[in-house]
Amino acid sequence: MQMRGYAAALAAAALTIAGPATAQVPSSADYSDARCFLVFTILPERLVDGKPVSQEQRAAMDSVASYFLGRLAARSPSLDLGTVMTPAIIRDVQGNLPAQFESCVAGTDALMAAMTRSGTLMEEAMKAP
Repeated sequence: MQMRGYAAALAAAALTIAGPATAQVPSSADYSDARCFLVFTILPERLVDGKPVSQEQRAAMDSVASYFLGRLAARSPSLDLGTVMTPAIIRDVQGNLPAQFESCVAGTDALMAAMTRSGTLMEEAMKAP
């Protein structure tokens, strides 16, 4: 998904996540997940090792971006995304993308391990009589 597609998804999520009357104060985990969502949204627009991002790489990054947005929405359903994705935060992520990416990788390790375990269990279940 390109940046415009994520902008539309982000707007839709903001409408869903934004709370009615009381604004939720963001936690450090909210900021962290928002930054990681931004990293994996912005990263496909950059080059990887001087080469354009492949469709497979883009699809993987889209999935991981969705994971972080889902974590944020599940933890803080009434959070206004504008409080954790301000222009200053977006510029900071853009300006420090390699460091931001490294800090987000740890969050994806647990996800990848869980997905691998789930895939193995599914394969075993489908082989069983």
